[in-house]
Amino acid sequence: MLDFTDHVVLITGAGAGIGSGVAKAFHDAGARVALGDFRDKALARTAATLGGSSRCLHARRGRA
Repeated sequence: MLDFTDHVVLITGAGAGIGSGVAKAFHDAGARVALGDFRDKALARTAATLGGSSRCLHARRGRA
């Protein structure tokens, strides 16, 4: 397993699915994780499972 201690990782789509799984994997490898998603409730659930070392970045959907 790789060691990500003292690293910060930004994960978009972290509210569910692959993004949530990736967030957990980096967290378990020692990284501090910044989580981004436009689904606030799902994002909060992911953050709660990771504990205090994660930070949430709430995104908004827009038109290109």
